[in-house]
Amino acid sequence: ELNSEPGVWVPVRPPLSTPTAMNGDWKAWPHLQSKETWKRLMGARAGEFSQYLEIHTIWINECKVCVQVGRGMRGDFQAHVGGPYHFKDLSRIGLP
Repeated sequence: ELNSEPGVWVPVRPPLSTPTAMNGDWKAWPHLQSKETWKRLMGARAGEFSQYLEIHTIWINECKVCVQVGRGMRGDFQAHVGGPYHFKDLSRIGLP
């Protein structure tokens, strides 16, 4: 069980990628280089996160990124985060 204060991020897994340049833009992040790499890395990690939440009976029913561009989730959290629309919507809202 994680012990933390509400609203405080607690790292439980290491980062999936690290920047290749200090203060770089999106090109410095390996996981943002292609939809295939994004899906392989971020989709899998989103699945782990979703499973953890489900164990604790917490359900994700909205994507805070995609709702900003008027889109809903098109499947379970893993499929949604790893999918091409979520990947595109990150840049539409200015991330990264």
